[in-house]
Amino acid sequence: MSDRLIARRYAVAFYSVCLEQNLINQAEQELIYFTGTLNVNEDLKKILVSPRITSVKKKEILYKIFGTDMSKVTFDFISLMVDKKRENLFFCISEIFSRVILENGNIVIAYVTTALPIGVQEQNELQTVLSARTGKIIKLDINIDPSIIGGLKVRIEDKIYDGSVTGHLKRIEEEMSGT
Repeated sequence: MSDRLIARRYAVAFYSVCLEQNLINQAEQELIYFTGTLNVNEDLKKILVSPRITSVKKKEILYKIFGTDMSKVTFDFISLMVDKKRENLFFCISEIFSRVILENGNIVIAYVTTALPIGVQEQNELQTVLSARTGKIIKLDINIDPSIIGGLKVRIEDKIYDGSVTGHLKRIEEEMSGT
């Protein structure tokens, strides 16, 4: 069985537990915090994947670092992963857990590219328009790219909406050249 499939099973099971206890958002933030800490602390990552260090010792170390900063549910899940020797799946599980939340919440990410930063009110209006168009709850992922000159580009799943000045100029050029 592939690591990705195993990670998905753990992520879905963890999602079910968090759903029952109404801890989904908190658990997601805790997993992000946990994997982010592993990303910046190479020594901790080495300790966790080392076969020479016992599960008990790994859990003691993790408790000293994260024990008071996490819910019992999240810490118990991480401990279970250590007991099952699945430490190498933490990053994959965290990613899949976030995706499962989106899937089950009828939420999609809209990847927005703008030439200039947009304010909170504009973001809210954009979310409302995109939500009406897709029938789903929209989360915005905004990137700034001055090369589009003005306007914005939006990618939702496999659809692209190009309202950028650069996009308009390309369409005009294509019309004028007859292609």
